[in-house]
Amino acid sequence: MSLVKRSFVFGARFLAVIIALIMLYAAWFFYLREPVLSLCWHMGHGNKVSIQGHKMTLPLMWRVEKSEKWPGLVLNRALLLHPPYAGFMGGEHIYIQSPSSDSAGVLDDASALRWQTEKMAETRSRIETATLNPENLYAKSMTYHCFDMKQANIHAESIFCKAGGTDWLVFVGTENVGASAVQMQLREAREILESTE
Repeated sequence: MSLVKRSFVFGARFLAVIIALIMLYAAWFFYLREPVLSLCWHMGHGNKVSIQGHKMTLPLMWRVEKSEKWPGLVLNRALLLHPPYAGFMGGEHIYIQSPSSDSAGVLDDASALRWQTEKMAETRSRIETATLNPENLYAKSMTYHCFDMKQANIHAESIFCKAGGTDWLVFVGTENVGASAVQMQLREAREILESTE
């Protein structure tokens, strides 16, 4: 084989290896990273997470995420075959801010219920296209006074809560991944909050 032909074959093989490495990296970064990180978190921590003496049970694809933007606890759910650039953290997330920025300290159930009513009215006045529904989530050790917000023309939904007996502000956010996926994500998030002991 001539030197030119061997050089061409070597160059083609080298280019194929580089392209394969780029594709492997893209598969890792866009599709496999979050699920693998979630599994590793569970191997190291089990399925419980604690905040201020309360424990919550996390399903398998959920993990605790470190965030410098959000003071408090961030729980993240990895979505399989859903790229991380599509949302804040590549899946559904639950933010528990403690102490909350609008907190006057620990709220009893009546104050948390009053917060729910006031925040719904404030949100309704700012976002006219939103549909708001009040709901309460009952955990073993507390009640979350929440409202569910759906915005017109997008398949995303959010839940905002105050937990009675704490100073927590809770936000549950979902990705724009289709109506049935959003409902599944919200069901899991509600189950996590209701598992609080």
